[in-house]
Amino acid sequence: MESKNININLESTNKTPLEPEPLAIHDDDDDDDEVEEVEGGATSLRKRRRTSNVWSVFQERKEKAPDGKPLAKCKWCGKLQKYESKYGIGNLKRHVGTCVKRDTKDVGQMLIDTKDSP
Repeated sequence: MESKNININLESTNKTPLEPEPLAIHDDDDDDDEVEEVEGGATSLRKRRRTSNVWSVFQERKEKAPDGKPLAKCKWCGKLQKYESKYGIGNLKRHVGTCVKRDTKDVGQMLIDTKDSP
């Protein structure tokens, strides 16, 4: 078998550092559902649809807390809770689990209550 030696020079003869090539960024049209065109060419963002079940218990309020965070009112007890839409609604979920005036539909609990009464 014959072997051939191939010499490859990996060093560049150019002494200037290589400049990165500019990246081509293509604008995607997939986010059309978030932006709505309005008269005059101005755009406005649509509000996101609330998908959590917690919003069946809470009602969003127009007024804000003193620190500027939005408020939601519990439909069961009327307590105002702060929430921040970009950080989540964990405190609203916790309140639903511990609300004193929560609607219980457990028949066993209703039977226990009637047996305890004189």
